[in-house]
Amino acid sequence: MKKRMLSLILVVTILITQIPFMQINASVANSSNFTSQEVDTITKSDVGIIPPAPYGGVENIQSSHFRNPGFEEDNGYGKPSYYDSGSTTTKIIDSAYQTEVHSGTYGSYMKIQGNIVDSSFDSNRRSIPDDDRAYVDEILELDFWYNCKANPDIATSGLVNVRFQVMSDIGNIYVQYYLSSSSFPTGANSSAYGYFDIRGSIDSWTNINRNFTEDFISVFPARILSQCYIRQIYFECYSPPNPSGAVELLFDDVEINNGTGFNYFAENGDFEDGDSDYWRTYRTDEGYANLTENDFTQGQKSMNMTAYSTATGAESQAWLNRYHSQAWQTFPKGLFAQQSGEYIIEFDWKYTDTSSSLVEYAYLFLGCQNETFSLYINIFLGSSTDSLPGFTNYTGASYANLYIKADDFSVRNTWNEFSVDYYDLITSLGFSNLATNSFQITAYTNGLDARVQLLVDELHLLVYPLSDPSFENNWEWQSNDPLLAW
Repeated sequence: MKKRMLSLILVVTILITQIPFMQINASVANSSNFTSQEVDTITKSDVGIIPPAPYGGVENIQSSHFRNPGFEEDNGYGKPSYYDSGSTTTKIIDSAYQTEVHSGTYGSYMKIQGNIVDSSFDSNRRSIPDDDRAYVDEILELDFWYNCKANPDIATSGLVNVRFQVMSDIGNIYVQYYLSSSSFPTGANSSAYGYFDIRGSIDSWTNINRNFTEDFISVFPARILSQCYIRQIYFECYSPPNPSGAVELLFDDVEINNGTGFNYFAENGDFEDGDSDYWRTYRTDEGYANLTENDFTQGQKSMNMTAYSTATGAESQAWLNRYHSQAWQTFPKGLFAQQSGEYIIEFDWKYTDTSSSLVEYAYLFLGCQNETFSLYINIFLGSSTDSLPGFTNYTGASYANLYIKADDFSVRNTWNEFSVDYYDLITSLGFSNLATNSFQITAYTNGLDARVQLLVDELHLLVYPLSDPSFENNWEWQSNDPLLAW
C-alpha cells in the first residue's frame, strides 16, 4: 500500500513539473509577444529544405531607370543632378568681316562667350592640303596681324592663342603661341607640345612675324624636319563659365612663306575674296538648359530647355541627355523589351514657340542598336510650322534614321503627357531585337529672333532594374564584354 502511494505521489510530481513547459509551448504557439529567454527553451525540429515556389508566383518589378525623375535635385549649378544637360554658347566666327580690318575690305572676327554654367571655346582654322605641304625644313616664316579687342576674364582663364598642328615623324605635334592670357605655361614643353609667349596688349593691332622653323627646332630638336609639315592653323578663343563679357579677336593678312618666297596662304589669306573661302564662318547663340521653379506638374521644379537665335543663319540649342552605354564594365549597356509592357517611356512636356516663318522645334531622340544594326528615332513634340521640319526618313543595310510625330504634336502652351511603349514603338516601325543606348530631348532654333521653349517634368523610363534579369540577350559586339545589360 505504501509502495502504491509512493508511486502515485511520484507520478503527480512529474505531471506538476511538466505543466509550465506545456504552458510555455502553448504561449509560443499562440502569441507573438514572447521574450528571447522563452525562445531559447524551444527545441526546433529539422524541417528540411523548403522547395522553391512555382515560377508563376514570381513577379518582376519595374522601376524608373532615371534618378531624379522629377528634377527636384539641383547639382549646385542650376542643372538637374544625374543628367547631362547643356546648351550652345555664343560663338561668332566671321571670315568676311568688314566692320574693322587691318587692311583692305575684309578680315576675320571671332566672338566667344560662355554662359552662366558652361565655358565656351572655338577656333577659326585653315588646312594646308597634302598636295601643297609646308615642310618645316623649307625655312617657314609666319606673318599675320591680330587685334585682341576684348578679354574681360583674362584673370580667370580667358585665353586667345594661335596653334599649329604639325605632322611629324612621330605623329601629330603642336606649336602654340599665346596672344592674350594672364599666365603662360612655363616649363610645359613636351615631346608633343611646344609653347611660346608672345602676348600683346588689348585693343590694338599687332604684327606677328616669326621664323617658324627656328621656333620648331627650339622645342622639338630631335624631329626629322624633312618629315614634318604644317597641316592646320587654328586661331582659338576661350571664355570661362559665368563670364563678365565676351572674348573678341580680329586677325588679318595671314601668310606662311617658305625660303623661296612661296606663300601657302596666297589664296584668301587676306580674306579679300569676301566669301570666307578656306576659312570658317559659323554662328551659334546662347541657349538655356536649367531648372525652373516657375512652371511644373509635380514637386517644385521642372527642366527648362530654351533655344534663342538672334541672327540669320545663327543656331541655338538646349538639351537633356543620358547615355546607357558608357564604357566597358559599366551598367547597363542598354534598355530593351521582349514584349509589350516591359519598357515604358513617359514624361510631361510643355512646348512654346514664336513664329511659323522661323525654324523652331523640339524633339525626343532615341538611339537604338544591336550587334549589326542601329536605329535612330526622332519623335517631334512640336514645330513652328506644325509639320516635320524637312527631314527625310532613311533605312539602309546597317542603320535607319526615322522622324515621326508624337501624340499632341505642336500643342502649345499647355502641359501634355508623353507615354510610349518601346516594344510597341519599334514593332510598329518594322524593327525588333533592339536596345536603346542613348536618350536625348532637344530644343532647337535657327534664324533671326527665333525662340522655342520646352519644359519637361516627371521623366520616367520604366524597366526592370537589372535590364536583362534572365541573361537572354547577347548583343554587345565586344568579345570581352559580351552581355548587353551586364
